[in-house]
Amino acid sequence: MGARRIALGGIIHETNTFAPGQTALADFVRQGMSDGAAMVERMGGTPTALGGSLQGLAQIGYQAVPLLYATAMPSATVTRETYESLRDDLLVRLRMALPVDGVLLTLHGAMVAEGYDDCEGDILARVRALVGSACPVVSTLDMHGNLSQAMVDAANVLVAYDMNPHLDTFERGFEAAQILCRILDQHLRTAAAMARPPLLLSALTTWTARPPLSAVHARGQEMEKDPRVVNVGVMGGFAYADTPFTGMSVMVTTTGDMALAQRLAQELADIAWTERKAAAYVGVPVAEAVARAISSAEGLTMLADAGDNVGGGSPGDGTAILAALLTARAQDAVVTLADGVAVEGCVRAGVGATVEMLVGGKCDTSHGEPLHVSGVVERL
Repeated sequence: MGARRIALGGIIHETNTFAPGQTALADFVRQGMSDGAAMVERMGGTPTALGGSLQGLAQIGYQAVPLLYATAMPSATVTRETYESLRDDLLVRLRMALPVDGVLLTLHGAMVAEGYDDCEGDILARVRALVGSACPVVSTLDMHGNLSQAMVDAANVLVAYDMNPHLDTFERGFEAAQILCRILDQHLRTAAAMARPPLLLSALTTWTARPPLSAVHARGQEMEKDPRVVNVGVMGGFAYADTPFTGMSVMVTTTGDMALAQRLAQELADIAWTERKAAAYVGVPVAEAVARAISSAEGLTMLADAGDNVGGGSPGDGTAILAALLTARAQDAVVTLADGVAVEGCVRAGVGATVEMLVGGKCDTSHGEPLHVSGVVERL
């Protein structure tokens, strides 16, 4: 009998459904797409969930059967054509690889496409339909995913990142491979349950070392010491995706005991609810933040517009901080804006030229109006 064959792949996108524009196939190609042996060569040894899964399978002695891996920066809703093309490519490769002993996926949990509120649930359900009920399906998830019942129903185990910032992606991918091994070689039976407290968390209240999530994680880690508990996932959710299941959720997978999974998941949801006051984030007004930065004697001060978060799919051309800096006549400040039109104007003018132009605020009206500035093109 040869080594067990495990199909491996994933499609990752954190979709901000409020962001302008659309996310197309070219965005996935630009950020990173690979398949077959090229996928293993590119992702093997990387500090990612897929890298961890590859190493975990190799350590166990399983044969990885690479399918497709595609990822794009957080951005606007994915076009139907793009999503269906990527999904169908993954499924065709899986069909061609059959029979396999298991499927190990790397997904996000907050991908939305035209006509698909729940891309991960759709992918997992179609994978399950292809491989049948006896073949284990395990997937990693970003803890900023919006968990759906369809995801839970289609997979044997979903392994969410435990840390934000995401410093444990490799470890969770490795853990997912180990759980898959237990299912195949130790005949582990699983039962999974989810619970959803009525909490919609700002990205700035999803730090796992701070309330409200820290208390939930602490109890979840205690639960995982119970040999009947296979995995605990605490999902902070992704508030910038407008779906029926957007928000915080928790999931518990046990060794076949559904009643225990449901009881523990509800306990974690109740803990989150008791910590709900910490879920309310109030930022510092922009003018006050700028004034504090100018008066600071402690050296470099960084100001972040949390509402224009490129890591959450926003365009990155917000002008609120720039406007306040100009009003305050701040000196020695560096402001970064994603403004291709302004860059093109600087390129045409050339290094050393004095330019006047409107910068920022070109993608939408949610993050400030374009501002008129003048200055010298220092370098390109």
